[in-house]
Amino acid sequence: MSRLSEVLGNVGAPQVDRLRGGGRVNYQAVTPQVDPSYAAKSQLIGTVGKLAEMGADAFGKYKSNQASKADERSDEIIRKLTPEQRREAVQNGTLLYQDDPYAMEALKIKTGRNAAFLVDDEVSQKVKNGDFRTRTEMENYRQERLTKGAKEFSDQFGIPETDEFFQKGFNSNITERNISLYGMHDSFLSDQAKKGAIINSRVEVSSVLNDPETLRSPHAGDFFENYVNNGLKTGSLPSDDQASQMIGQTFNDAVNKEGGLGFINAMENRKVTLHGATTTYKDLMGAEQWNAMKVKAAHNEFQLNAKRTEAFRLSVNSALNQEDTGKGWEMLQGYKQELDKLQPNEEMTPEREALIQAQEQMQNKFKLESAETAKAMDKQQKSINKMDVIEKQFDKRLNGQYVSTSYKDMPTNENTGEFTHSDMVNYANKKLADIDNMDVSDAQKDRMKLQYLRADSEGGAFRTAVGELVGDAEKEWGAAVINGKMPEGGGTAMNALRRIRNTDPELIASLYPQQAEMFLTLDQLDNQGIDPQVLIDADKGRRMLTKEMQYEDDKAWASVKNNSESPELSRIPASMDATARKVYDSVKYRTGNTDMAMQQVDKYLKENTVTFQIDDVDGKTIGLVPKNSLKVTDDPDSWKQGQDIIDSAAKKIAEANPWITNKQLTIYEQNNSIYLMDTTGTVRIRYDKELMSREYQRQQQELDTQARDKALKDANKRTLHTRAMARKKVKDAEREARIKARGGMYGGLTD
Repeated sequence: MSRLSEVLGNVGAPQVDRLRGGGRVNYQAVTPQVDPSYAAKSQLIGTVGKLAEMGADAFGKYKSNQASKADERSDEIIRKLTPEQRREAVQNGTLLYQDDPYAMEALKIKTGRNAAFLVDDEVSQKVKNGDFRTRTEMENYRQERLTKGAKEFSDQFGIPETDEFFQKGFNSNITERNISLYGMHDSFLSDQAKKGAIINSRVEVSSVLNDPETLRSPHAGDFFENYVNNGLKTGSLPSDDQASQMIGQTFNDAVNKEGGLGFINAMENRKVTLHGATTTYKDLMGAEQWNAMKVKAAHNEFQLNAKRTEAFRLSVNSALNQEDTGKGWEMLQGYKQELDKLQPNEEMTPEREALIQAQEQMQNKFKLESAETAKAMDKQQKSINKMDVIEKQFDKRLNGQYVSTSYKDMPTNENTGEFTHSDMVNYANKKLADIDNMDVSDAQKDRMKLQYLRADSEGGAFRTAVGELVGDAEKEWGAAVINGKMPEGGGTAMNALRRIRNTDPELIASLYPQQAEMFLTLDQLDNQGIDPQVLIDADKGRRMLTKEMQYEDDKAWASVKNNSESPELSRIPASMDATARKVYDSVKYRTGNTDMAMQQVDKYLKENTVTFQIDDVDGKTIGLVPKNSLKVTDDPDSWKQGQDIIDSAAKKIAEANPWITNKQLTIYEQNNSIYLMDTTGTVRIRYDKELMSREYQRQQQELDTQARDKALKDANKRTLHTRAMARKKVKDAEREARIKARGGMYGGLTD
């Protein structure tokens, strides 16, 4: 059957419940009978309905297809055109698909919906920014923006604000949009309430824990523990999360306050129950974070107090720079005790690290000072030992023993170390000072000083000191010659040199032969009665000689040597000619007396040279040698032993070489060495100071051996005699005893 017949078949027959004015009548509907021709008609009607239904289905499909295309076309328009382009296209009639009502309808709906979303997005941003403290504020602002937004966006896209489809889109999903905005605002208010609760709690706790002394007090831990527990019970801390957040903020605040370390230590093992679990505050924050907070809090005890930091750093630096290391260490220990009070934990802090470094520096300083002290004590003790050794060496030398007083020859051991020239200088300075402090006459002091000068080695400290005195005296005399007058008082160095030289002129002359001219000047001043001004004028005139005058003087000097009756001068070697000439010129220019000049030259040569002579040689002289070159020891008189050695050597050379006679042998000095050479040069023997010293030592050892052997022989003789006398004494005693026992020599005899 067709749908139409079904509709008609479902129509019910009318019922009559009551007839007006009549009794109750039971009515039963009569079943209608179908006309036989109706079936054919119904079939025709069904066919028409089916056609209508097919048309309706086709139209529905067409409409659905157009709606789908409209949705796509509206999306295309929105994607391709800006709002301004769309508005212009609408106005000039060139908008894409504007003849498609479905597309235009979808475009307006989407435009309205997008406009509403933009307005709501603006409102949601303000909600997030906290611009609305109440819901009324948000609703009023939103309503205002929706009204204005509908106008603004419709104008922007060229659509009338009252357009049905624009309004449909603008108002679509209003319930969901309201729920979203209200939920967002409620979340904001809830967060603000939570933050407010945390801030209030933080303010309340901070108001109590702001004082450093309160934070350091154990009562601070009691207060905070009770505050958290009561807050969780009463709801002032609404949730465990808020309580956990407030706890963390409180600890962070305490770390950055003075006294915070004491508070953190007080809370470390206290317990709190959050999220159903009971734990300590340290475990709640985490062990690593807790230790980090303790280190930072300990450091902030200084960082937050500039004066304390300044005092700590300056105090540590002051301790390190103490001259007395022990006092500096004591100061550091005091600072350590103070630091332990402020930072009682074992965690490393910058302040504790700085103090440890200071202690390490002080320990290194102790170690260095100990080493330096030990070194200084060892050096001081060695210096004392060296002084003793040097003193003994000089005592031996002063007592006539041959021992070297050169620092190079000093006996050394582990208690003295190696000797240096400075050791000799120290000894000489001390000895001279000791002599000056003695309660004896100045003449005696000078004699004692000259004894050490005589015993000193070549280039030794005593001889160097006197040499400096001689040099200073020469400079004073040179200055007097240049200035044309003697310095006031005669010159300090010259007076000192004259006094010490007059004590032993020969010693000074032998030790400093190069200063012969200076010593001659002193002789002329002290012994020959020459006025100092005369000598000054003469020396000054000598310096003004021209070359011609010097040439004439050279000729005169050669003539003097050739005509001299002095064997030393007539046969003077070239090595000594210059020195003798200076002596001669000095006297000649000062006095103008050539005879006196000759006498002074002869005197100088006799005092400072040794003449070797042979009887069968004409004039007897075979060599003239400076005494200084013949010295075998540091003793100024040791040239005599050197002379004996050279004489003995000359005899042995003649014995070993029979063809060499005394007439063919010469002795001369060259470069501080003495040579024995025959006239042909076949034999040329060199004796330097070292060789002569060894020869002298060998001779001395032989003499010592002979003396020792003789002493032993004499001692043995004395021993035999002593024993014989002892035996005789014993026999005499025994004889006396026997006589006494008999009652006398004649005891026991009768008449």
